[in-house]
Amino acid sequence: MAQTFDAIIYGGTAFGVIAAKAFSTRGKRVAIIEWTSSLGGLATGGLGITDGVRDTAWGLTKAFWNAIVAAGAPDVEANSFGIPKVYKPSHARAALAGMLNGDSNITVFTNCWLQSVNVNAQKLITSIVTDVDTFYAAEFVDCSYEGDLARLSGVSMTWGRAESTQTFAEPHAGVHRLDQTLTNARATSLRGDTFSSFQMPPQELDGQADAKLMAFSFRMSVSSKANRLPWPKPANYRREDFLDWIDEIKTRNFTKLSSITSYQMVGTDFGSTNGGVVSGPTSWFYPARRDKAGRLAEWDKVQYNMAGRYWTAANDPESPAALRADMALWGLPGDENQNPGEYYRYPGWSAHFYIREASRMRGRVIMTEANMITGSDLATKQPDSIGCGGYNPDAHAANTYASSDLKRYAEGRMSIDAVAGNYQVPMRAIQPHPSQVRNLLVVGCPSVTRTVMTSFRIETTWMIIAEAAGIIGATAHSAGIPSGDIKYSAVLPALVAAGAKLNP
Repeated sequence: MAQTFDAIIYGGTAFGVIAAKAFSTRGKRVAIIEWTSSLGGLATGGLGITDGVRDTAWGLTKAFWNAIVAAGAPDVEANSFGIPKVYKPSHARAALAGMLNGDSNITVFTNCWLQSVNVNAQKLITSIVTDVDTFYAAEFVDCSYEGDLARLSGVSMTWGRAESTQTFAEPHAGVHRLDQTLTNARATSLRGDTFSSFQMPPQELDGQADAKLMAFSFRMSVSSKANRLPWPKPANYRREDFLDWIDEIKTRNFTKLSSITSYQMVGTDFGSTNGGVVSGPTSWFYPARRDKAGRLAEWDKVQYNMAGRYWTAANDPESPAALRADMALWGLPGDENQNPGEYYRYPGWSAHFYIREASRMRGRVIMTEANMITGSDLATKQPDSIGCGGYNPDAHAANTYASSDLKRYAEGRMSIDAVAGNYQVPMRAIQPHPSQVRNLLVVGCPSVTRTVMTSFRIETTWMIIAEAAGIIGATAHSAGIPSGDIKYSAVLPALVAAGAKLNP
């Protein structure tokens, strides 16, 4: 039976919950629709270590981070801006529960796959069809990491490094070989062949566009408590898939868990990981996986690689004794990520895939690298600012390959530390072109270039822009007009009243 709401948020990410709360506090009935079994996205699904390096948070975002600090006291510390440095998934779940408990205006649907979107001749979404039900609403917000609602609504989308340096005069766009040989790392195994995890060297010249993405992974929780769970052996584990990994362990002299994955501690016996050589392979094709099975196959591919590497390091007889001994002191947590919807495949494993970038909208304005130049007019004088980005553009490698000198290279790493200030995000960057859709706001996949996305892609930025989207949508709904038709001057008072930080 069809259901009707004032607004529908597609994407049960933490920023999707915040968008819903912004509608709800203004008296609107909202549905949150999430395609996975997990609520909170990466914020509850494994992030743990935040990138809150600047003072951009306000409103519900600041309240969310404050609630995490309170839930994790005394082990969780906040930075100078009040954002937790590192936390447990349960702390974030407690913060979201506090936001949702008792709010009768918000209804949550998980395991709800979006199948189609109905758009009328006036370019208004009238309803969305899922494998669970059909949902009607006046306003829609896409808070997914993948941008499915926007895409199925007919919004122009792109992905990968689709812009060359010439497209928008961005110095850091496209392919860029930093040609940094990874420390103490070869390109060939002891058997003399190239590592199986390598890709072909990029065929494009530096600065040219391609469709590649930075590497994905699972951010993990690890525990040294007595109730820790053993490292899971992946289903259908094949030792031959990890011969290169065994070779790398031995030749690079890995002796501890900290040798293969970095982590920060919460208290004395719990760690939250952040990268390392155990991380998963690049998922170049993720944005093109448009069915649930295909998308989860990408999750499984990365999980198989990561779980297999953990298990092999901990158990294979050729893994050095020192590494096996240290790995035996650790495992997946036995008291975190244990309930349905809190883990993926294995109890203790993180619930959500770390989707650093997927699709991007081509909306009313496209934010480019010029928008992030500290102190520039584009960074500080937007006529419709709804919040500020505040993280330096940062990308992991998009391609690891062997060069002609048989050394290991990682292409696509980027960290533009020179972009040191906050920058404004205009309302137009989350609005589709009115010729396509007039009652949709796109937060998870905004209208930015790939270079900007490497800065925008942190939870704090997504959350503050999501609250602004909720304010815009609720204001438009109260005025009886689509959010694509509302003037910024009608929205500004509500943003100010919510405490929005609109200027760097």
